[in-house]
Amino acid sequence: MTIPESPYQRLIDIIDLILVKNETCQDDKIYLHVLQVPSLPQNGLGSKMLIDTLKTLKNKGLLPSFEGLADAHIPKLDKATEKKLLAERQTLFEKTKDSEPRGEISLKDHKTTFDDNAAAIIVGTLKCPLPPFKNEHFFCRAMFQHPANEPVDWSLVFKEMTGSHDEVASPKKMRPVQDTMYAVNKRIQEVLNTPDTLFAWENKSIKRNF
Repeated sequence: MTIPESPYQRLIDIIDLILVKNETCQDDKIYLHVLQVPSLPQNGLGSKMLIDTLKTLKNKGLLPSFEGLADAHIPKLDKATEKKLLAERQTLFEKTKDSEPRGEISLKDHKTTFDDNAAAIIVGTLKCPLPPFKNEHFFCRAMFQHPANEPVDWSLVFKEMTGSHDEVASPKKMRPVQDTMYAVNKRIQEVLNTPDTLFAWENKSIKRNF
């Protein structure tokens, strides 16, 4: 079964790329190229689509001026602009859910992977983006280092989420890990239209079901 791609997926992918690069870039400019956006044609047409999308975002006040014809250099975003882009991405998610109806999918019927660079869970050909460099991103980074059905102690996930170097995390810190797991499950269910839960909590450990 092939899952149809959302009509907004390319725009979402480009926004995700900008947000991730803005977080990791050490320079004062972000470099974007069509080869970094898998949902775009990897040719001249894709380059034009990338630039046209950036122009649209600029005209909406979501990006500063940028340079480029086939690829682009964007000044690093300030916090206010970054917040606007995150809000735009959320709006696109809502439009995706309200667009052409898509039947429920079962996670067991599709390969599920995690793209750390894009901060997204991939199910078949569908992508469920996560807030980059936030708890959900770090939670999935930790969990996808282990195979499905392997229990992972909650404290290991906590350390990945927080960067803590404590050998033993206080049990009082368990709740944020649980809340993050539930948030990821809910996001996947809503974005991908599935009744399944990707993660389960068992005896102070977390298991990836698929």
